[in-house]
Amino acid sequence: MSDPGPDTTIAAQGAQRGRPRWIATTVAILFGLLYAYYLWVALSDLLAFPDEFFTGTELIAKPWALLIINLAMPLLVFVCAVLLGRRRNPLLQALFFVIGLTIISVVSLDIPYLIVL
Repeated sequence: MSDPGPDTTIAAQGAQRGRPRWIATTVAILFGLLYAYYLWVALSDLLAFPDEFFTGTELIAKPWALLIINLAMPLLVFVCAVLLGRRRNPLLQALFFVIGLTIISVVSLDIPYLIVL
């Protein structure tokens, strides 16, 4: 058997690298804008809901935990999607972001109903 030359190892290293990083970065940025929208909605809910809890002279308990979870959820899910999707092909990476957006959508749609209870 013959030893592979230095040219062969360089070619093998180039083949292992796969796709350029700019594709992964572009996918993350595009989905990051969607996650930023949910973060913006959660922040507006956090600032707007406390005013709705003052009914006349009576003060209703404020659900701070639910509002803070709603605010932290887009950040945590985005970081998880980035960590799970790195070093994968762009389609699988986008799938992780879509699954994360689905989770955030369900949680953000359920928060107002949980607060009313």
